[in-house]
Amino acid sequence: MIGGLIVTESVFAYPGIIGRLPLFSPSSGDIQLVQATTLLIVAIYCVLNLLADIIYAYLNPRIRYK
Repeated sequence: MIGGLIVTESVFAYPGIIGRLPLFSPSSGDIQLVQATTLLIVAIYCVLNLLADIIYAYLNPRIRYK
């Protein structure tokens, strides 16, 4: 899904910043920006997955983590 974000922003010229940074940074030689953007995307992905698991356990009474 995140790879689709980069493709969508570049193909349809959608003015987003998360997909354009890793796409155009290597051509300018800014590898640290690519690493930081990748780290940011991964951190957001992990936090959202954690929140989904917590909400799922809260809403479904059959699922209880001990």
